[in-house]
Amino acid sequence: MPRNKTTFIDLLVELPWWVSVLVSATAYVMMAHVLPSIQTDNQIAAMVFKAFVIPAPYIAGLILLAAPFAFLNTRRKAIQLDTQRNIQTVRDLHWRNFEELVAEAYRRQGYRVTEGGYGADGGIDLELRKDGQLTLVQCKVSDQFRPSSPDRITP
Repeated sequence: MPRNKTTFIDLLVELPWWVSVLVSATAYVMMAHVLPSIQTDNQIAAMVFKAFVIPAPYIAGLILLAAPFAFLNTRRKAIQLDTQRNIQTVRDLHWRNFEELVAEAYRRQGYRVTEGGYGADGGIDLELRKDGQLTLVQCKVSDQFRPSSPDRITP
């Protein structure tokens, strides 16, 4: 059964590791420095803004925890592509690993790849962008290998 909800941490793990570092630093600066410095006539709002200083390092640290997982996830996908030796090793992959393999292969060809959601939904698995063109990819695992060219959609 496919997952219906993707959490914020799931999203950060799928993105490059440096995005987690950037989001963490931004959250900390906003909560520890920007919000407490906002001047307002409403005393309750001023107290709430100043209260953000206390959880700021904890929330930033929690967001930062996604960075090593994102790095390891990216590294795992690269190694997965590098270890493929023949068509049989590709056929032996689980469908999700096959989608990740195809995505990594397109990344290495210079495409900006957006991977689809979790689960075997039968929809679009990858969105590829390069040179102003959008290419939609649906990955299929079958007993017979038949390469085909994806349909191109120009935005």
